[in-house]
Amino acid sequence: LSINRRFSEEDLTASLWLKEFIYNSCTDSLRTAIDKKFNKIPLEQQGGVTYLWYCLDEMFTMSREIRQAMLDFIALFKRRGVARYTGENILVIEEELQCVAKRLAADGSLTQDH
Repeated sequence: LSINRRFSEEDLTASLWLKEFIYNSCTDSLRTAIDKKFNKIPLEQQGGVTYLWYCLDEMFTMSREIRQAMLDFIALFKRRGVARYTGENILVIEEELQCVAKRLAADGSLTQDH
């Protein structure tokens, strides 16, 4: 994966622009988390696509805290039901529960107990 040695001059420029665009689009805390991983890889592997991959990985990899928050959301719904929603809006409830359930199922964290 020696992208910086194999790219043409135009590809290197595009890679640099992509990295700068992603970097400037991130919050300070996200930049810090990405840079911890990005700066550990060899220089010839540090490019825009690699930076983007670390950014997306950092944003969308489910942590234990996120997983637990989603499981707590389901537990809260089991205890309080539709009454906790303003107007008991079934469309909002369905959307929220489906999103949480799909993400937990994709991660393998959704069991029969939930």
